[in-house]
Amino acid sequence: MQQLEQRRSMSDQLGVPRPVDHSGVFPDRKSASEASRELVSSGYGTHISDDQGYVLLEAQKVSAVDAEAVHKFTEEVLTIFHRFGGDYDGWGAPVVDSSPATGAPRRSWLGRLLRPQG
Repeated sequence: MQQLEQRRSMSDQLGVPRPVDHSGVFPDRKSASEASRELVSSGYGTHISDDQGYVLLEAQKVSAVDAEAVHKFTEEVLTIFHRFGGDYDGWGAPVVDSSPATGAPRRSWLGRLLRPQG
């Protein structure tokens, strides 16, 4: 809820879909790959990387970030991460606000698009 309040204070248009990034660490590549497969089957793009003794799984899917959407995607990703022994680090997404000059949405896309992996 704190992130939603911060987004509202930045005039984020919470109902506008944008890429939402999720990340977490896994004890090994096998469990990260199993979680990745399940995320991909749910429409996420994923990327797995090994770094200094842990395995990082990043996932991305386009979604709104209103309270209902946040609850849904957080529960979905958290459940999958935990099922395969991962620790969910959280989510992030660019702010989409209305430009005062034109009233048109101004999008600041952050991060990279992730490609599905098998």
